[in-house]
Amino acid sequence: MPNEETLMQKVITIDQLEKYLTGEVDLEIGGYVSRAQDVIDLKTYDNIREGLRLDYTFDGGFSPFPEGGNEYAIIRFKTDTVIEIPRTKEFNGNEKIWSNEYGRQPFTGNGFTKSNDTIIPEFILSDKKAPIEAEFYKIIDGELNLVATYSDGEFILIK
Repeated sequence: MPNEETLMQKVITIDQLEKYLTGEVDLEIGGYVSRAQDVIDLKTYDNIREGLRLDYTFDGGFSPFPEGGNEYAIIRFKTDTVIEIPRTKEFNGNEKIWSNEYGRQPFTGNGFTKSNDTIIPEFILSDKKAPIEAEFYKIIDGELNLVATYSDGEFILIK
């Protein structure tokens, strides 16, 4: 299980990254996350989309990570927020997790993504919270670029 010393990773859209960096929205990390060590080999848009099953859609068919994309962003961070394994009732899961929006497809309920290519453990931060420190990366056509760091409530942009 991850702990306060584990480097975690959250995949977000480029639009969400820009909103954080401009202060349009407060930095809060919640929902599904991975240990960075488990996803380090997923570099391309297609790899990350399949590996983490980011092909989900919201009501109306909107997908934040549509097929055929080429860019996304990641946050790498450590947290003292409670990290849980997202499991359904059948796997003795937390009712808060399996009874709300976190339980929509392609959610497996067994603590692993539903990838057809690889087995990746998934975790969940049920409570949203700003990290103490974080790094923000933009990935375009598989190229990883550090664009900002975050420490003690302040962003430092990397040129």
